[in-house]
Amino acid sequence: MDQLFQNINFNFTSIGEMRLYATLRQMYQVKNESLIKRFKSNVSFRENVSIHLAKLGKSIYPLFPNQLAYIQRNNFYMACTYLPFIFLILSIFNAKYGLLLTIASLLFNMVLSGTIRKTFDQDLNSIFYTSNVIKTCL
Repeated sequence: MDQLFQNINFNFTSIGEMRLYATLRQMYQVKNESLIKRFKSNVSFRENVSIHLAKLGKSIYPLFPNQLAYIQRNNFYMACTYLPFIFLILSIFNAKYGLLLTIASLLFNMVLSGTIRKTFDQDLNSIFYTSNVIKTCL
């Protein structure tokens, strides 16, 4: 089935690709016969929908709400954002340690931000893709 999917997948969008996959797996059936009839008979309607969907692109495979994991607030991450400011104030009293700790906390926050960003990138891309789908529909 996967080989068949790869051979017939000529979709311009992620949505079309997901729909084809769902159809091949018989996960979903279209019950709106009037819509199917309109796609089959009205060429300009079909082309207009194709153009709008092609504008969305195919690079992002969106996550759906049931696939998003809830992330609890982490107080450690919240405290880390204030460390550079705290250490900068400390540098007023002890310049050597204050500046050293400020630089260390900035570097730590950059590393922390990079690792956290990897976990949020897919969620953010999915949200932006979904918003583009909604915007295109309007």
